[in-house]
Amino acid sequence: MLIWVVLLFAGTVGAQSPEVLVKHPSSSETDYRAYLMADSGLISPTRYLLRHRSKREARQKLMNAFAEAQKAFLGDQTDSAKRQFSAVTELALSEDWELLDREILLTSFLRLAQLSEGEARRGYLVKSLAFADGAKLDESLFPPPLLEEWRELKRKLTYQTPVIKGLGTDWSTVLINGAVCDPHHCPALPIIDEPIRITWISDSWQTQSTILKLSELETYQPKLQPWLEGTCQNPQFAKNLPFAKRRAFFSLQCEQPKTLTLSDLKPKASPKLFDEPIPEKKKPFYKSPWVWAGAATIVAILIANQNKKNGSERREPTTTYGY
Repeated sequence: MLIWVVLLFAGTVGAQSPEVLVKHPSSSETDYRAYLMADSGLISPTRYLLRHRSKREARQKLMNAFAEAQKAFLGDQTDSAKRQFSAVTELALSEDWELLDREILLTSFLRLAQLSEGEARRGYLVKSLAFADGAKLDESLFPPPLLEEWRELKRKLTYQTPVIKGLGTDWSTVLINGAVCDPHHCPALPIIDEPIRITWISDSWQTQSTILKLSELETYQPKLQPWLEGTCQNPQFAKNLPFAKRRAFFSLQCEQPKTLTLSDLKPKASPKLFDEPIPEKKKPFYKSPWVWAGAATIVAILIANQNKKNGSERREPTTTYGY
């Protein structure tokens, strides 16, 4: 428990808010990536939102509820423990939880299964599997018969890699109960009749979250509401933009000023009168977005050719069955 608390706050102390480069929906993806690579002080909205996927207050609430439930369980207060662990699992779909949080939820569902019988017991085991992807379970905390029942259920269920509209085009990443699903990898999910939390993340479109069932995900289309509108000369950000420091990106030809900070407002020493003009220092060639734009284009062509070659040799399955 102490390790979880330390890790919860470790990333929040002394962290400086980065400048987020917000992409206009009509701008070139290749040029946008090149601009990001040329300036190490910028990050994408996707990267920022994945770092801040759940609120600190929400994580604290989850930790407190779990601590109370553990206290009741270790005190052999069965009824109180069931109520407290139920309070933990009621938070399951309220946030896009990170891995350590999902491990808490997995543990809580299994603890409820341990304290229940019959259909209620099996129901908790099924619900726990929605948070099991990538999570590590301390098996020493549970009786062997319960673990064997859980493993057997995992083996018998059918798993499916979800098909998500717009993933890789409109949406760079989708979170499924907090687990990351992107164009390169998406976890196979158990086909169960339980609701899941889905959050769509993009560098151009505002984040959308909803709760639905896996069977509804393939046909669901979230609204496309841009982070950025207007023009290069007059950028207009969405009112609910969650980035304190932001910069607009329209194209490589459109240079946007940096967001001012307190250090930028400090008075600068004035050059002496009649001094020789100081020659402007040229930006290194590797920090030019045009260099990265050309490199990104070449890499994209090579990857496309390689994928075409690989595609002619084999096709990867999109559905995984069993465990």
